[in-house]
This record gives sequence, structure tokens and C-alpha cells, in this order.
Amino acid sequence: MNNFQRKVQELSENYLNSLAHADLEGILGLFAPTALVKSPLYGKMTAAAFYHNLFKDTQSSEVQLKDVLTNEENLSACLFFAYTWTLASGAKVEFEVIDYLQLNKEGLIELLQIVYDTRHSRHAYEALN
Repeated sequence: MNNFQRKVQELSENYLNSLAHADLEGILGLFAPTALVKSPLYGKMTAAAFYHNLFKDTQSSEVQLKDVLTNEENLSACLFFAYTWTLASGAKVEFEVIDYLQLNKEGLIELLQIVYDTRHSRHAYEALN
């Protein structure tokens, strides 16, 4: 494992731990100040707005990392993980997700694009709003 792969592995672990514990400060510390998130449910917004909204809508989260793929030349990575999301309403959805990370030279996330099938989560999410 090279240095870039080690840094991405550490970033992945910190990201998923912060996600599972709804740690807003911890997760935002992994993002560049102007970072964007593209989500199939929430749309495109700043990382700060996205995680504020996500954590507001979340009662609990469980994550299980399955794989991490890296591309050092493009400063990017993909995290493949299982996500169990219990919404604030108590509705629970489970799905597998790929988070595509575009990093800057300092190793902070500049862009996060979330990819998953929203078939099961969309109804529960829309019922919140």
C-alpha cells in the first residue's frame, strides 16, 4: 500500500466513523471549505448544508465498509459500503452505496458524489418533508 492509499484508507475510516456517529464537526473537517456534495435525495449543495440536513433527518446510521478504490493520478477514490439508515421518523432503509471522492492536494474532499438506488429510501425520505 503506497502513501496515497494509506491516506485514503485513513480518510475513509474517519469519514465513515463520523457518518455513523452524526459527527458534524468531524465530518466537515475532512472537506475543503468550498466542497460540494451531490446526493440523489438532497441534490447538489455545500458539504456543510448537506451534512447538517442529513444529520437532522437521521436517528441513527450503521456503515460497513466493503472496499476502497483509489486513483492517485486523479486524486480520487471510491468508497463502497453498506448503509443502514434510520430516519428521524423511525423508518429504516438499507442499501449499498458508492461515494466518489475528489480530493485536493492537501487530501481534503472537494467533491463527494453519492451513488445508490433510491428505490427504498426515497419514500421514507419524502415522508419526512
